[in-house]
Amino acid sequence: MIWTAISGWSHHWVSKRKYHFIIPAVVDWDQPFSADALLGHTDHLLHGLIHSNGFGHLVTLHGRDGGSTFLSGCQIMDIWDQLCAALRVR
Repeated sequence: MIWTAISGWSHHWVSKRKYHFIIPAVVDWDQPFSADALLGHTDHLLHGLIHSNGFGHLVTLHGRDGGSTFLSGCQIMDIWDQLCAALRVR
């Protein structure tokens, strides 16, 4: 008898790989990219996380109330929606 181990949502494999999509805050815009520095902040305009199994999570969204000078929260949410649609993220 052979046992098959499938874990995750809807029989999709779970992987440790994940992809972060970040629009940094205006004060951090000109700073050099460093994974440790960017992932530790909570003041990003957008921080989305996409797992390799096709599921995405919106971690942070800050519009004009959160410090954005150019984009509203609705515009940033539209960016996230279009990105997820283009990548076919659930």
